[in-house]
Amino acid sequence: MISGFCAAIAGLYLAGYVGISDNWVGRGYELDSIAAVVMGGTSFAGGRGGVMGTIVGVLIIIMLYNLVLLLHLPVQVQYIVKGSIIILAASFYAVFRKSS
Repeated sequence: MISGFCAAIAGLYLAGYVGISDNWVGRGYELDSIAAVVMGGTSFAGGRGGVMGTIVGVLIIIMLYNLVLLLHLPVQVQYIVKGSIIILAASFYAVFRKSS
């Protein structure tokens, strides 16, 4: 129930931000969410991670995306950055998990 309520609030916020209401407006945001959570230190397997790490991951992701936009790079570069972040964060987690 809490998740549904938060999703409804986020949908209203997104509709107000974009200015239209369409079922395809938020397409692609799931990869942004995954990249931010993995960057924040949460494991794909679950059980590890926290809210503060996720917030730090979101801030880092937003700074990288803004850097791509400020450099006037194509949208494809933003997709490459997203994928690279997920791969690097998962690799770092695997290395640190193996060492501990």
